[in-house]
Amino acid sequence: MNKQPFQYSVLRYRHSYFLAEEVNVGILFYFPAVGRVEFLYPSRLQRISGLYPDFNINTLRKFLHAFEKQAEKLTKRFIGNSDLFENAGLQAIIEDFFLKEDATALFFSEIKKGTYDNVDQILRYYQNQYLSVYDKDAGRNRKDEEYIVNKVEEGLKATNINHSKDIKREYTLETPYLSQQFDLAWQNETTHLVTPIGLDLKRKESIERKASTWRGRLEIFQAKAKEDNLAFDLIISRPEDRNLFRTYDNVLKILEDNKAPKKLYELENLPTYIEHLSSNIRNK
Repeated sequence: MNKQPFQYSVLRYRHSYFLAEEVNVGILFYFPAVGRVEFLYPSRLQRISGLYPDFNINTLRKFLHAFEKQAEKLTKRFIGNSDLFENAGLQAIIEDFFLKEDATALFFSEIKKGTYDNVDQILRYYQNQYLSVYDKDAGRNRKDEEYIVNKVEEGLKATNINHSKDIKREYTLETPYLSQQFDLAWQNETTHLVTPIGLDLKRKESIERKASTWRGRLEIFQAKAKEDNLAFDLIISRPEDRNLFRTYDNVLKILEDNKAPKKLYELENLPTYIEHLSSNIRNK
């Protein structure tokens, strides 16, 4: 059987233009002989949130899921119109259906070419080459920001107030210097911004860096928070490694040491926080 040509491009997340830090987060394939467009991405993205304390894992997941659905739609369109991509290469497909070339944090690498006998074998090979690093921590469910938010959502659902008009999703705090999206916010006299901080990390330096980064962000946000009557509910997960408990206790003091309106809640005490939240909403 003659080998057929294919093209692919790696989707990368650039956290910092200044530092030129880039992470592979997906791969887009185009198989012109069979009119097939495929987008692969890791099911677990916790590795990135461990690298960047202010990373919003849910926002990236929405983009990747949308790219996957777009690839499926294009493949279905090809079945009904075999000339759809006749003169188009992968670069044109990217620009027309995925990402324009601009200054976003997500961008596709230069187009690469190869040949194949079996599409599924090629997909498995390149997924292993580019994305297998995300599976290394799959043996343990690390208590990162996504985990914390999911636990809060579970708690809200159990109290039957998860659809209350006083609970908001995707609240964005804007300042001239920084912006931050919060997955959850709730209101009584004050708007409380649920602020997950996953310190279930493996290295002392990573824990200290994440805590220091959040302390700095809270300092920047404090004026806006007071102006808009906001409060930060910091929900913090402890590392699994007992050797890091002292570091964890120390960084709690770092997070306390700023003037932003806030309260700290350890993840293990989440039921107390949910009870506090629900009683405030019900008694509003």
